[in-house]
Amino acid sequence: MTPEDNARPPEPEDKAPEPPPLPPLPSQAAFPVPMVPVPAAARNLRLALAVVLPNVLALALLGMTWLIMSRSAGNPLNESRSGTYILAEFVLIPLLMGLCAAFCLRDTATGLGVNIAISFANTAIGIALSYLILREGVICLIMVSPLLACFIALGGLLGRLLFRSRARRLQLSVAPVLVLLIAADACAPHDFENAVTDVVTIKAPPERVWQYVIDYPAITEKPDFWLWKVGLPAPVQSTATGHFVGARRRCAFEGNIAFDERIVEMEPARKLTFDITDQPKDPEIMGHLDLKRGRMILRDNHDGTTTLIGTSWYKLKVYPSAYYDLWTQSIMRAVHLRVMHHIQRLAEAPEGYSHLRPLGSAPP
Repeated sequence: MTPEDNARPPEPEDKAPEPPPLPPLPSQAAFPVPMVPVPAAARNLRLALAVVLPNVLALALLGMTWLIMSRSAGNPLNESRSGTYILAEFVLIPLLMGLCAAFCLRDTATGLGVNIAISFANTAIGIALSYLILREGVICLIMVSPLLACFIALGGLLGRLLFRSRARRLQLSVAPVLVLLIAADACAPHDFENAVTDVVTIKAPPERVWQYVIDYPAITEKPDFWLWKVGLPAPVQSTATGHFVGARRRCAFEGNIAFDERIVEMEPARKLTFDITDQPKDPEIMGHLDLKRGRMILRDNHDGTTTLIGTSWYKLKVYPSAYYDLWTQSIMRAVHLRVMHHIQRLAEAPEGYSHLRPLGSAPP
């Protein structure tokens, strides 16, 4: 080897290229659950279970809420509820019903239309059970139907997405969390009160209008509110034992239904306030609503007209109150306006009209 060879740097040895790094493995949750073919017989069984099990679950959870509320109230089981139905019974339980149906339908390759059809079937069964077991009236069932249908369908859609993944821990945690929320709602206090006020301007002085505020002859006009046409009783007549504080007043509705009242405040031609002392338990008009007080105020406009202001106070016993109070206000306004427009027609009638009577006289 010559000195020149020693001075020359060694040639680099040929190296094999390094393989590119492997991509990270995706998490297990990223893989969909493998679709295992379900035999036709098993699929039909799953479809049947998707209708039966959610309603059995709902009945069990309703019993749980009923028991919790009765224990917390400290009343006997047959008196504890007093027509109160909580948010869990119209939101959380229907949501669980939809999830239960979706769990039964997992891996059956059913389309979205089947899930929706199952949701409506469960809604129909729930309404039928409410009619047969809870003895709810038709009007109450009309009110609750949209709420049940929406949350059962929502639970079904959420379950359809949830049970497609391998996130078993998440799947198993949803039901216990909802059950705990249901129990917590049953233990919580429920006390929602509100008032509705309506105003009518009458072309008559307050002294003339006052003649028909405490009591008035029967309303003969046909009820026009749509719920009255499907069975909700409409107001017909008010009578009183006298025009003084402490007098008893009776507000009659269709179907021999009546509210017993007592006059607690009276300023002739200006104000009438009465407390409701007894109310019917008819499922089409009461049971989930307690009427507390009513008031009529007559405001002289000093132009020959009177502003009649009617207000009713009530306690709502069904939840979510934001939903059911919309129905309640609509019904209360219909009752107010039917009575106030009747007073308006009587007060605006010409002198000598057969229904006009002296102040304080008995109703015809």
